[in-house]
Amino acid sequence: MQLLGYLKLNYYEELKAARKDCESLFFAQDEDYLKLISLVRKALPKAILSIENECHIDKYKQALLASFIRTSFVSIELIINSELIEAITLLRKQIELIARLRELDQFEHEELKKKNKPPNVKYLKTHLKKLYSPYSDGAHSTTYASHSLLGFYEDTEKKRHIMCPEFTKNTEVIFDNWLWVFFEFTLWVLEYKVEHAEGYSQEADEAEYEKIFLIYKNSSIKGKFVGKHGN
Repeated sequence: MQLLGYLKLNYYEELKAARKDCESLFFAQDEDYLKLISLVRKALPKAILSIENECHIDKYKQALLASFIRTSFVSIELIINSELIEAITLLRKQIELIARLRELDQFEHEELKKKNKPPNVKYLKTHLKKLYSPYSDGAHSTTYASHSLLGFYEDTEKKRHIMCPEFTKNTEVIFDNWLWVFFEFTLWVLEYKVEHAEGYSQEADEAEYEKIFLIYKNSSIKGKFVGKHGN
């Protein structure tokens, strides 16, 4: 009861302290994590601005791209702080958004509006399509796996009250997923610009994205979760 009374009076301060601890533990896992995040933060706006400048896009597609980049920046902050239910809810949105961009490569916007259906993840190119269902479960808090993202673990005691985030291996799993959302998006960017940007050469963009992927490949996270995505 003493702890509950303390949290009632000081919850926000306790929350900030928990987030800070989570951030410290996250970046302590591998020095490449900060490098990967910094490179993705630079590459995303560059990619989207180049599409706006070099391709003719309508307001709907422009809104999708704006939503994608804003959500990417918000979701990584949640992951760094180990606020994982919130993070996967946004990553689920990102997966749907890329699927919609893929659909727009094949169908007119008006045609999709008439169908009035959510984006079909079958159009995705990587294993992200397999994550969509468990992410939906997580967003709806329907499974033990989703509860574990909040810190409910069998035979494991939390260091703080459940209202506060806590760093676990799940944080790195979701970070790995965040990176794959970026990789999936870059595949779409390369193909879209080949189709719609006059005189476009993939070399510079490919080199930039390949650099990020090689850092990912050589980081500890690649080995930690090999085989976890069915790829």
